[in-house]
Amino acid sequence: MMATINDLREDYDWREAFAYAREGGMATQGYDGSCQGFGFDDVAEVIATDDGENDGASWIGVFRLHDGRFAYLAAGCDYTGWDCQANGDVWFASSLDALVQWGLTDDARGRLASQLPRAMLEGKG
Repeated sequence: MMATINDLREDYDWREAFAYAREGGMATQGYDGSCQGFGFDDVAEVIATDDGENDGASWIGVFRLHDGRFAYLAAGCDYTGWDCQANGDVWFASSLDALVQWGLTDDARGRLASQLPRAMLEGKG
């Protein structure tokens, strides 16, 4: 079942992931729009998510924002949790296709493959 923004908002780890990623953002190739961070209230649609684990894979998600941007969030923490060593980043694009192509890592595309449109993963978006 696909997570909703309210599901993420209620989850401790996702709250922390958003907090670490919201401080700033980076543009994907060819994007010249705003790289201002975002929060739960800015999310219009949860497109894909995959939960991470302490000292393991990052929490990752792809979102459509109310202002038309698309965002990819990746955040993680060490084995002690979010209070010691944690980090997060967010990448922005003007289209979902550009975000998937230029913003996501190969690992993220693999982890989110079942939730993303197949044509995008084949480079035919």
